[in-house]
Amino acid sequence: MISLYVFLIAWLVFLGLYTIMLLLSALQLLRFGVSGAGTYLATLVFFVGVILVVVGTGAMLRSVDWQQQINLFSWINAF
Repeated sequence: MISLYVFLIAWLVFLGLYTIMLLLSALQLLRFGVSGAGTYLATLVFFVGVILVVVGTGAMLRSVDWQQQINLFSWINAF
C-alpha cells in the first residue's frame, strides 16, 4: 500500500522542475526575443496562464484525503 503523499511529493518535485524550466524559457524570451511590447505581453500572458493552472490544481488537490492508501499492484494477486 502506498500513501497518496507519495504522489503529492512527486507532483511538487515536477512542479519545481517545471518552475526552473519556466524561468529559463522566460529569460530566453526576454533576452533574445524581438524587443517590444509584444514580447513582454507574451511573457506576462505565459506567466498568468501558468499561475492560473497551478492555483487551480492546488485548489482541487485540497479536497483530496492525502492519508488514504492506494494499492497499485492489486492486479498481481488476481493471478
